[in-house]
Amino acid sequence: MATRLYTHPIFLEHLTPPGHPERPDRLRAIERVLDDEAFSALDRVKAPEGDEK
Repeated sequence: MATRLYTHPIFLEHLTPPGHPERPDRLRAIERVLDDEAFSALDRVKAPEGDEK
């Protein structure tokens, strides 16, 4: 069974207050690790953008 990874460049635009764990630098660090050959089997999907309803 494959593991699906949803990503989208807009995720890096989500700014949070200082000290908050979910921040663009953390996402960039995770992306660097997941770009390694060891994670090549991930099923990578560009997440659709949400809308404001």
